[in-house]
Amino acid sequence: MPTEPLYDLLSEALIPVRYRDGVTREHTLPELLSALQESGIESFPTLRPHQTHPWHAFLVQLAAMAIHRARATTEPATPAEWTERLLLLSEGQREPWCLVVPDLSKPAFFQPPVPEGNLAKFNKWPGGTPFPDEIDMLVTAKNHDVKQRRIRRPAPAHWIFALTTLQTSDGFLGRGNYGIVRMNGGFSSRPSIGFTPSLHPDDRFRRDLQVLLATRADAYTLFDYARNGGITLLWLLPWDGAKSVPLTECDPYVIEICRRVRLTMANNAILGHGAPSQGTRIDAPGLNGRTGDPWNAIRRGEPASSLTVGGGGFTYRLVNDLLTASTYAPGAALRIHETDAADLWFTAATLVRGQGKTEGFHERWLPVAGRVRRLLFTREGRELIGKLAEARIQEVSEVQHRALKPAILALLQGAPENLDMKDERAGRWLAHLDDEVDAVFFADLWDSIQKEQDPDEALEDWARTVFELAEKILDEAIDSLPIPDSRKYRAISVAQRIFYGRRKARLGGGKEQTDATAV
Repeated sequence: MPTEPLYDLLSEALIPVRYRDGVTREHTLPELLSALQESGIESFPTLRPHQTHPWHAFLVQLAAMAIHRARATTEPATPAEWTERLLLLSEGQREPWCLVVPDLSKPAFFQPPVPEGNLAKFNKWPGGTPFPDEIDMLVTAKNHDVKQRRIRRPAPAHWIFALTTLQTSDGFLGRGNYGIVRMNGGFSSRPSIGFTPSLHPDDRFRRDLQVLLATRADAYTLFDYARNGGITLLWLLPWDGAKSVPLTECDPYVIEICRRVRLTMANNAILGHGAPSQGTRIDAPGLNGRTGDPWNAIRRGEPASSLTVGGGGFTYRLVNDLLTASTYAPGAALRIHETDAADLWFTAATLVRGQGKTEGFHERWLPVAGRVRRLLFTREGRELIGKLAEARIQEVSEVQHRALKPAILALLQGAPENLDMKDERAGRWLAHLDDEVDAVFFADLWDSIQKEQDPDEALEDWARTVFELAEKILDEAIDSLPIPDSRKYRAISVAQRIFYGRRKARLGGGKEQTDATAV
């Protein structure tokens, strides 16, 4: 058993970085922060998709607090300067930056000191787990989709990323496993929503760091954070699993921990150990995730709460609400600032959590440039885009419920004289149209805005597009639904009359279908 700390992120090159020239180099944490200030980084090759935002948020929050705590007006220029700033955050201790620290009275990277002085209560993974993905936040108990224990020969970087993701993004997972404060309840998630000049991690890092530095004062209007000397790295403090830390004692960009975890070494391999806790590490009752997280959004109304993304992910309806700030108040990263580039990307990502399950990792990117970018910069412009988008969403709803749904029900029910509109079997076909619309919604809207097309003309073109998508779905339903032979041709005829009657009424100036089966 080692007696000295191992895997020091400040002095050992443990983090693999792939550059745009195809070369992969390993960096210390200070070297990485220095490299992110320049262009050239392509990706982190050992970073799993759902770990991307936790790692990005950690780096940006860390850099922002390091610069603020040093009362500096400029960013560190060299790895040596970054090392000094990080040691200032850790009160001069190097152990908080080491993966394995045998002295349990001292912190390790994302691992608080253990007041008991032993690991007797750390029995979540009996004997310790050698698999970093087992301590990760993914719920993979049934061994489906993402297999368990995939990382058979882990490098230190795998542990670094797993710890960062677990401690800054996990929610409630049964008694003794409580979540972070930056989400709306234990079964919610911590999303990543914002703008970026490119999809490269270095460009995104520099932009978000400037945003956090420029908007720091705004955080104090949202919550009564400690203004001077607040807690920055929560893992520096001993934790017995019982005592919580008030959020009022924390820095606005505090880097959280939510679980009692400790790494040890055995047979030249890292082992992970976990212990239950009696409550959350940060005490912030009633906030519903409203902590000023730069990458989240707050739902307006009572009770106000941070965004919870459902199993459908970032649908065009949700993205419209986020971009236009109609339903959600945007976080700092989701606001366009004067210093932002002329061409931006809207990015959104989250791992949707459920009760004892994971409902998928969802991402979305949208280019935002030209007139669209200029409109989204102002409140009046966002209101205009919101008005145009809502009219298009209403068109989709009209086609779904007045044309496609009754046509599908006519097929399913054999064209009775009166359709049962409560029949839920048409639901998946309406969802299919939503998916088809989702693929073209913003491209079509952006194109009409860039061309400054007449809104009424653009809306009619959009209605035509939606009917074309719906027609393909109806044809698919005619070919695939099990229609009784005795009523097959009648059902198809009625379904088509309903659908094409609605289309003619909307686009052709004709009267609506008056067949007895139409609704």
